[in-house]
Amino acid sequence: MAQLDFFAAEEGESKREKAPLASRMRPNALDQYQGQEHLLAAGKPLRRLIESGRLTTSLIFWGPPGCGKTSLAHLVSRQLNMAWETLSAVDSGVKELRAVADRARQRQQPTLLFIDEIHRYSKTQQDALLPHVESGLLQLIGATTEAPYGSLSPALLSRCQAYRLQALGPHQLVKLLQRACADERGLSQLQPKLEDGVLERLAQLAQGDARTALGLLEQAILSSPLGADGRPRLSAAWVDEQLPEQPVQYTESDHHACTSALIKSIRGSDTQAALYWLGRMVAGGEPVDYLTRRIRISASEDIGLADPQAILHTQACCSSAEAVGYPEARYPLAQAVIYLSLAPKSDSVGAIFRAEEKARQTSQLPVPAWLAPGGKYFNPHQEPYHFRPVRHLPRELEKETFYEPGQLGYEIKLARRLEELWAVTDPEP
Repeated sequence: MAQLDFFAAEEGESKREKAPLASRMRPNALDQYQGQEHLLAAGKPLRRLIESGRLTTSLIFWGPPGCGKTSLAHLVSRQLNMAWETLSAVDSGVKELRAVADRARQRQQPTLLFIDEIHRYSKTQQDALLPHVESGLLQLIGATTEAPYGSLSPALLSRCQAYRLQALGPHQLVKLLQRACADERGLSQLQPKLEDGVLERLAQLAQGDARTALGLLEQAILSSPLGADGRPRLSAAWVDEQLPEQPVQYTESDHHACTSALIKSIRGSDTQAALYWLGRMVAGGEPVDYLTRRIRISASEDIGLADPQAILHTQACCSSAEAVGYPEARYPLAQAVIYLSLAPKSDSVGAIFRAEEKARQTSQLPVPAWLAPGGKYFNPHQEPYHFRPVRHLPRELEKETFYEPGQLGYEIKLARRLEELWAVTDPEP
């Protein structure tokens, strides 16, 4: 029996050595954990919950990849002496969930169930999870990169406390990399010699993702040239030369958030920001036709009649972008965004929504007889100025005003034109 235990321990040690650096460097205590000070600093809510010694509610950790969701769940399990069970929403179902619940019933200690990518759980799977969470048989920690409010059922979400985690900052990543170089679980046995600035460069390449940062560090050190003393020598130049270009992080949440930021930057006449968000979307692989659709909408929604040429200019740029495709589509897309950002702004064409709402409320009103086919219609082209001051609305709505010109650009002229046309205060019926 002792021999079996020896081999089991040896096998476990071998697995740990072969595990990726990010797995080996999972923190064993809260003081080793990097980031999330808004939740884990002294006196903060999640810190108080963990230090209370008892988990009384299930948790949802929501944040970008590599921000420490899984590591934090491990810490909660360790700190509260809870049995650890883990499932991935990608490849588990109700059968696996029932097996976890069966094992939990046989334990004396409480069970923590960690579900990665929990937003991928179907309604059926969430319904199967719900009674175990409600009864307290399982304390749930779910991890998700998506906002949980749209992906989790209200019943499950009401039984959880959601915490939003943030991407790690460069200084936090550098501290993490320094610990990995010095820790015996990490790379200390290699005694790497690091050039000034190399960890900062790795942190920059990782873009807030701790898992990526540790993977880059391990890859760089294991492939770097050895000095005369046999120690790896790592420089920023070697990092830039050897490591592959990192993929752009662009999730479905980024898609919606960057779209919103682009449109609001155009509306706010912030040309630099609008170009940046356009660049983020292009780098993230947004299709040209999606970008042109959003830009075309902005030309009417946010500029409209303050610059009637905006929609024509935008249409020409968008058609050009669709015709040439990437990579050249960047030029006309940028041209349209710059033009719209600098154009005078107006939302006056939003009058259509007020008119539509009034139309829904008064759909029973008939078209005035003189406007209907066969009615006694007075053609304004027969008037000296091609205008006759007659209201074309139903009599009950003659006092309604839907379109009100803005005070910028071409709408100054339109306001003057409206004033001149309706100078007669009592138009003919």
